[in-house]
Amino acid sequence: MPEQTLQTFNHFGLVGFTDEYWHEAPEARRRIVCGWLDRLRADVSALHLYQVFGVEVGSDLLVWSCVSGNDVAMPGKFFTDFGAALQPYRRYARLNTALWGVTRPSQ
Repeated sequence: MPEQTLQTFNHFGLVGFTDEYWHEAPEARRRIVCGWLDRLRADVSALHLYQVFGVEVGSDLLVWSCVSGNDVAMPGKFFTDFGAALQPYRRYARLNTALWGVTRPSQ
């Protein structure tokens, strides 16, 4: 029997930066985003970013997070970790829309 691959939890978040973020100096904005993304990356298998300003009203980034595994608690752990990563930056960023799901394992 072929080896079974792990399922993947995917989360797509449309994130908009607040006026308070945009009033910061460019170097401060860089530190804010890098700090937030470092926290997000610590808890996922992969993190992909896409600039969506001008495409999605009110949003600046599409944040695609992936976690691989076969643990049924994977989504709950992700949302706990995602919330903890965003918490210190909520005055600078807001989650406008989120789509998520788990793929089935393939052979």
